[in-house]
Amino acid sequence: SIWSLKGTEAGLQTIRTRQGDWKSWDPDVYGVDEATEGGYIKRLSELGRPIIMLSEEAGRVEINLETAGELLYCVCDPFDGSWLFKRQLPLWWYTSLAFFRKDFTPASTATGDVNENLIAFADEKAAYLVTVEGSRLVNRRQLNEEYRQALAGDPPEDLGGACIESYALKPEKFLKPLLAQYGDLICAFKMFYPNGGPYGFVDVATGQVDVYFAVQQPYVDVFSGLDVAVKSGAVVSDFEGNSFKLQTDNSQT
Repeated sequence: SIWSLKGTEAGLQTIRTRQGDWKSWDPDVYGVDEATEGGYIKRLSELGRPIIMLSEEAGRVEINLETAGELLYCVCDPFDGSWLFKRQLPLWWYTSLAFFRKDFTPASTATGDVNENLIAFADEKAAYLVTVEGSRLVNRRQLNEEYRQALAGDPPEDLGGACIESYALKPEKFLKPLLAQYGDLICAFKMFYPNGGPYGFVDVATGQVDVYFAVQQPYVDVFSGLDVAVKSGAVVSDFEGNSFKLQTDNSQT
């Protein structure tokens, strides 16, 4: 588990460095990345059904393709926040997994907040939030407009009362171009929350932020968490205002 890796050499050391253009701006792969991904691959193999896993570190992993059954795609961000984990900064540690059918229709999605012991998940009909207590999932609540109203009250009337989230923890790659291109938009909001990745969609689904602006977010960061926001009833679109969905198994986009 992630907690068993906390503070250990295996969890903190740099395992390898990515080569080529894929995530060249963030080349280091840490022990927690590889160990978490390996755990997912092991559990998926034990399901005994054909799965194509599309993951951040391993890329495309074909699992049990020789067995009978409907093929599933699995989009995975094994561990989001590994640099923070390496420095033992206890915030924004997430892990996400989403299943899609052969035609890329969403089947189920789950993304977990390791520090808060929370898992947000979506099935074909709705989105939910549960608390992890040991090996049990308790206190299931449905994520919808009623939940958001209870948590945050009525939606703000304009941007001046709203909170926007967009990933900005890496200044040169994300913060600088974000402000250069969208600075006026960002500054129109009351509050800026500098996180992102798959759990950004959960933050919108719960109503803790009003807008998740997923600029420059990689494939696995988007599609391993997106459906939680969709099934919660949040408005989800591309940057032109169009609806969108998973359409390719090229995970390095």
